[in-house]
Amino acid sequence: MERAKNIFKGKTFAKNKTGKSAYIVGALGEVVVGDYLGVTPHIYNSPDDVYNYDIMYKGIKIEVKSKGVSNPPKPFYDCGVLGYNIKQKCDQYWFVNILKDLSRAFIVGYMPKDEFYKMAKFCEAGTDRGNIVYKWDNWTMKINNLKDPKEAPQNSYTKSGR
Repeated sequence: MERAKNIFKGKTFAKNKTGKSAYIVGALGEVVVGDYLGVTPHIYNSPDDVYNYDIMYKGIKIEVKSKGVSNPPKPFYDCGVLGYNIKQKCDQYWFVNILKDLSRAFIVGYMPKDEFYKMAKFCEAGTDRGNIVYKWDNWTMKINNLKDPKEAPQNSYTKSGR
């Protein structure tokens, strides 16, 4: 948790649409993926730092998309990228679901950026997907369509560690 708090160092950025809790959820997702890959996420100093990608791994620019959730992920749940993020200069999106009580995080998969936009469905703000109504434009994909980073126990984290 402390490593996640240090990523943003109390900064806020104008493009954040989901409020203050998004910072800690986003930072926790970055720490989880960083730990999984064995690298350290960026420490952000400006909006430009935060926008394009979060982690550099073996020359691959990874943008981590984290979502606070009430329940552990299911294969038919959506993961997504906000509509305005299409211009991000990253190579891959990694998706992480984090329980709202911050007790557990799940790396649900990843997708190269170009493949994501070929396969994803665009959902305009107000689109009803059955279990969710989107507040903002989103590109969405079902978890079961993502690439699996590996079948390994380290894709689930708890407050006490791995």
